[in-house]
Amino acid sequence: MKIFISVFFSLCVLSGLMAQDIRQVDSRLLTRFSETQIQQWEQNDPNRLDLYEFEVDNGYDIRSMPLEKLENVPELYYLDYESKSKGEKVQSVDEQNFNLYLYNYKRDMEHNNHYRIAGTNKVLVIYSNKKFVDMFNESRNYEK
Repeated sequence: MKIFISVFFSLCVLSGLMAQDIRQVDSRLLTRFSETQIQQWEQNDPNRLDLYEFEVDNGYDIRSMPLEKLENVPELYYLDYESKSKGEKVQSVDEQNFNLYLYNYKRDMEHNNHYRIAGTNKVLVIYSNKKFVDMFNESRNYEK
């Protein structure tokens, strides 16, 4: 009986340790990437997965601006995943539950891109690739 209890306890401890290794991937990534692709990154390229998870939280900012400054700012559109092109115009966003991967945007190497949210004074700012990579590296304590 003591052996059974010892083996049972050992299995419980091992399964608990293995469960800690299972990564909880941000479900917002499934908007743009397949489960298979995410699983491949988990196994073969976890840094890429870290980068995408960082991007969905930190690769942008939503700001309020005076309407007169928004006249020449392009409008924000959803991404049509089937055609991989611009979908419907965005009329509002839920800033608390924002998912960057729902939208059609470009990330410039050197300059932030701005997209106006129609009917509002809000702008989605997509950080430049340079700024985004610097932020990511800083979050991981990498040197520039």
